[in-house]
Amino acid sequence: MSGGVLDHVGFAAVVGRPSSGKSSFLNTLCGSKVSIVSRVPQTTRDCIRAIHNESDTQIVFVDTPGMHRSERAYNHRLYNLAREAIAEADAVLCLIDLARDFGEEEAHLLEALCDRAAQTIIACNKLDLASMEVFEKRKGDIREIIEAHDLLAISALNRKDTLRVSQALAALLPSGARLYPEDYYTDQTQRHRIAEVVREKIFQNLREEIPHASCVLVEEIIFDETRERARVTAMIYVESESQKGIVIGSRGAMIRKLGITARADLEEIFGYPVDLFLRVSVRRAWRRDTEFLRLLEKQYQGG
Repeated sequence: MSGGVLDHVGFAAVVGRPSSGKSSFLNTLCGSKVSIVSRVPQTTRDCIRAIHNESDTQIVFVDTPGMHRSERAYNHRLYNLAREAIAEADAVLCLIDLARDFGEEEAHLLEALCDRAAQTIIACNKLDLASMEVFEKRKGDIREIIEAHDLLAISALNRKDTLRVSQALAALLPSGARLYPEDYYTDQTQRHRIAEVVREKIFQNLREEIPHASCVLVEEIIFDETRERARVTAMIYVESESQKGIVIGSRGAMIRKLGITARADLEEIFGYPVDLFLRVSVRRAWRRDTEFLRLLEKQYQGG
């Protein structure tokens, strides 16, 4: 490295079926919570950027919504976000879940990457839950569809494995100046991070239709410099009165639990005390409300 130019700099789109481990991979690699994690599929709703820095490398990972076929307009929007990230990236990391059978959805995903095969690293994830024999069979399934630049077996929970993947991706990137300061590990706005942490707690604590029928809008952040403490108010939107009752819980037990667990994560992320106030409101069919979706996107884009 000389003159401020790094050997490897660029964007890597992270794609995979829902729950393939994309968020876990990024959180492990960056050593901090960048993307929310849940056992419920389709947790990620926007392309979240995680930044990995080494002495000669900076990789900006774009964590995309899980790719799967769906006729629903909202899911179609998420699918298009992932396709756009693939087209714009310098390299692509595709995660395949070794713990589930290889089927039509996996084949469809890999077919979508064929035009970028030379720039694609495929990481077969969850080796901690499967055997090398399963990986060997999966390699055959994958190579019938695409001849990627590299094909690895990993556990996204193992940092050595994530570093091995980052090194393989770095080889595909050009030299250049840093895109972000060296101490950055994400470019998410403060409101974005708060909303995502609250959403994670909803996904972790509620089931059925509630997680996907809910969204979070941060209304106000006030930082008290004298006390070095932040006051955050946020609204959880759901689609029906019955869903609102479930999120609030008996005598407010669930909304308190969401607030307590989210506050603990936020204080760890930001490094100062946070007073978090959550409310719940009904906004029917918000997933089809173009104006409301634009408002949510402004929060995620820093507008």
